[in-house]
Amino acid sequence: MDRFKSWNKIKVGNDLHITAHPDLTITTVKNDDLELALLGFMFDSRNYKSTNSDILNEIIKHNSTFDDIIKATSRYAGRWILIFTNNIEAKLLHDPGGLRQVFYTNYDSNTWCSAQPHILAELLNIQETNNSDLKEFQNSKQYSLSENCWIGNSTIYQDIYHLYPNHYLNLRNCSFSRYWPNKNLEDLSIDKVTTQSSNILTELIKAASFRHKIAQTITAGWDTRLLLAASKSIKNDIYYYVHQFSNMDDEHEDIFIPNELSLQHNLKINIIDCTEYNLEFDKINKNNISIIQSEKKKLQHYNYFSQFDNKLLISGNVSPLIKEQLPKVDKVTALNLARLLHLHNSKYAVREISKWLEKSINYSKKYKIDIEKLFYWEIRFGSWGPMFNSELDIAVEEFSPYNCRDLINVMLSIPIHYRTKPNVTIYSRVISNLWPELLDIPINPNTGNIIMKKNHEILHTLMRFLKKIGLYKIVRFFYRKLILK
Repeated sequence: MDRFKSWNKIKVGNDLHITAHPDLTITTVKNDDLELALLGFMFDSRNYKSTNSDILNEIIKHNSTFDDIIKATSRYAGRWILIFTNNIEAKLLHDPGGLRQVFYTNYDSNTWCSAQPHILAELLNIQETNNSDLKEFQNSKQYSLSENCWIGNSTIYQDIYHLYPNHYLNLRNCSFSRYWPNKNLEDLSIDKVTTQSSNILTELIKAASFRHKIAQTITAGWDTRLLLAASKSIKNDIYYYVHQFSNMDDEHEDIFIPNELSLQHNLKINIIDCTEYNLEFDKINKNNISIIQSEKKKLQHYNYFSQFDNKLLISGNVSPLIKEQLPKVDKVTALNLARLLHLHNSKYAVREISKWLEKSINYSKKYKIDIEKLFYWEIRFGSWGPMFNSELDIAVEEFSPYNCRDLINVMLSIPIHYRTKPNVTIYSRVISNLWPELLDIPINPNTGNIIMKKNHEILHTLMRFLKKIGLYKIVRFFYRKLILK
């Protein structure tokens, strides 16, 4: 195909062939008959200076089996696909959130993979399915309201599938298998989780900055506030920013709060107008993506494309895997799980969830992971979360420090009430540990609400008064003790 003429061609092992866009970083290492290929990037949560090559060499030096290599990836964050091959096996896995997507099919007794399903369909002349239930789901209001979030591992094309997070693909027989959970989570104290999480996030942001110029988004929310705290030691090297859309005035919380943070902590946070769009960008976008997530997000993609060249974005993507928790169902059935996403009237969605549930329920019971958590992770987030990254690929690369197995495991090891909204206590603890003054400015205050705005103004008037009379630090100490207890 013409589109692949300028792409890089790499052979891995005896019979695996990679054709990759020039913008995609590929790293390979070999040790006797064992070979690893990394598509994308990894950062080391224990050594910020490690490169992709350093990481692969560290993995292959101490591990020889696929199971051991899976375990070895837990400390690394990033957006990646890792291919493992030796004289017998050939297997593939991706990052915990599945942000580096894998679509696959069995064609002429060979496994073919791609970042988008329409590329496989075009290359192998595979037609769209004529399944009426699938078409009904695709045309449903709920599908549109969910930002075109697909359900299940099927696609609109016949026999082309999506690899779920927490699963690997056997490239020899084109079958997928679960690899996580594989043991019970540790029962850790919140103090220990606070310390470990602080260390992991700080090291990962340093690692990103060590290799790249980074741009880090700041909003009114928890995810970006925690990452801001973790970036304190290198804050002068980071381009902080927030996008301002046409429906956001200066009093919108995602504009008002970054401005407050900027004033209080002498940070330069760039407010970027995000209202311009070029229709020519549509042509490029649609050629690269099978399904567009939303019209609003197209404005962001174009802004990144036109203004963020050569920067690595730092975002809070994947944080929902830690702090979002679906309600528990009374009885675990595909229909009840579908109801959590308002998809209980879709035959296609219920059938896909049923197939997933049949293969997942025993793991949930054996390793004491809530089925609702696995369901959200793999069925909801595993489809919706990576879409934004895939659309960004033509513009910039994005990195979420939350996309690290060790960090997710550690934070999931504490009770639900410590890591869910509205308080997200573990995030408060980590912020307090890394940069406590950031908690003086409200998180998600809903500044569009007049009462909340007035309360916010009163709070800052009080803060200024307490500083003037020398009692601010004492009051702040007891305030934190109360909200973090």
